[in-house]
Amino acid sequence: MSLAVLEVLGYSCAGGAAESVLELCDSLGRAGHRVTLAAPPEPGFAARVAAAGARFVPVAMASRRDWKSFAALHRLLRRERFDVVHTHCRNADLHGGLAARWAGCRALVSHLRGLLVDGDGQLADSFIDRLHRGVLRRLPRRLVAISEAVRQKALATLALPEPRVVTVRNGIALGRFRAPQRRPADVRAELAIAGDTPLLLSIGTLGRCKGQDLLIDALAQLREPAVLALVGDGPARAELEVQAERLGVAPRVRFLGARSDVTDLLHAADLFVHAARWEGFGRVVAEAMAAGRPLLATRVGGIPEFVTDGETGRLVAPDSAPLLAAALTALLADRDRRDRLGAAAAAFAARELDGEATARGVAQVLQETAVEAMA
Repeated sequence: MSLAVLEVLGYSCAGGAAESVLELCDSLGRAGHRVTLAAPPEPGFAARVAAAGARFVPVAMASRRDWKSFAALHRLLRRERFDVVHTHCRNADLHGGLAARWAGCRALVSHLRGLLVDGDGQLADSFIDRLHRGVLRRLPRRLVAISEAVRQKALATLALPEPRVVTVRNGIALGRFRAPQRRPADVRAELAIAGDTPLLLSIGTLGRCKGQDLLIDALAQLREPAVLALVGDGPARAELEVQAERLGVAPRVRFLGARSDVTDLLHAADLFVHAARWEGFGRVVAEAMAAGRPLLATRVGGIPEFVTDGETGRLVAPDSAPLLAAALTALLADRDRRDRLGAAAAAFAARELDGEATARGVAQVLQETAVEAMA
């Protein structure tokens, strides 16, 4: 059954959610579905949507009071026939969900890409967050969770019947991460890293959630002079720079900002490290696995669902720099073990983390929802 799908993405087009949605659009289009993506008009994003085979409709969805965005989505839904509306993230759930209901579209699916928490990892409880939870309880026929951890949190937080929330584990475009464009030696030279100095790589928004402060603390505890490269921007950058200076490790921390050469950086790294305090899935961990990188991550959220401690990576309890430092020390001292973990991670990713399988699972949910709405 071919569907006309309206995908609605409601927050920054630079993050992992946008990557997942673009990959989904590409897969749905190649499967014969007609896909339109409504999202904020970030620079260069329209071209990426076109490359994914979808039509782009710019809609800002800047805040809950952005009535122009709501009106634009409502007009689009009244003007064109869509079999199903599929929303991603809070503002999309609000604007897209309410516009779909107002326009009489009964086939609505919301994609849960996080744990419904605030910047401190607690249940988000502002007015807009309570409104968001009310919309999620009442409007979507189905909610898709990116991990079982997200599903269980949604069931508990939203008090929904179990059949309404289904898990379709996040996947990635594996081919993007298997081979670098540049030699690892060239990447390391660009970062001014001596040939035998271990390179630790972490990717994510700089802030409390991703735990870069813990990594800097752990780096200061290492006897081996490793270099830590942090990819990403965020509100905590200045604070992290001060922390690195205070601990005397600033010369060994590289703040790289947002990068488009993540695959090259992964293949140049000796070890990928993800110190998140909470996490819905951990897309960057899956990317590191696809690249065959040995990894160290925290045992939070959906990560233990696809990383097995001692087999496809190492897992430690969250919020502990000493545990991170001890695990880093052991891994950096054992090259053979790192190689085994990296090879096992790549094999697991090839079997279990293919974005095509994710797209098929999501497409099935969309089709079932569209059929139910027609009944």
